[in-house]
Amino acid sequence: MCAKYAKEALNSHAAYYILKPISIDELIKAVDYVKNKLLEKIIKQSSVVLTKIAIADNSSIDFIDLDDILYCKAKDNYTEFVLKDKKILTSKSLKKYDDKLKWSGFIRIHRSFLVNIKYVKKYFKGSGGYVIMSNGDMINVSNNRKEYFLNSFG
Repeated sequence: MCAKYAKEALNSHAAYYILKPISIDELIKAVDYVKNKLLEKIIKQSSVVLTKIAIADNSSIDFIDLDDILYCKAKDNYTEFVLKDKKILTSKSLKKYDDKLKWSGFIRIHRSFLVNIKYVKKYFKGSGGYVIMSNGDMINVSNNRKEYFLNSFG
């Protein structure tokens, strides 16, 4: 009977298999195993450093250097990229770009803004506060993201 369940577990890509009666030591070992696998995956993902990103509009795809992006702004289900010299609107959500750029020096400081920390020039204190970007644009920092934002600078 155990072989049947073990086979099902393997076929469903189970990370670990515990038999009843459950031993606390085995449970701890299983949790540690899964935790280590997740950490390995996170480290592997964070070691991939992007230098460019593909941004599609209606008629073409721009390959933009990350250093040229000042910030990204959510506009409904669209994202506006504010670059050093122009703006590009794309039909993907800000969440998709947050997932791609969070390991490359970009921080979500508000539900509507993802900023390149290289171009944050000044932070003004307040309940959430706001930042001034290198181009002079003012962007609010949400109160629940303020601590993470400030800790990103060491």
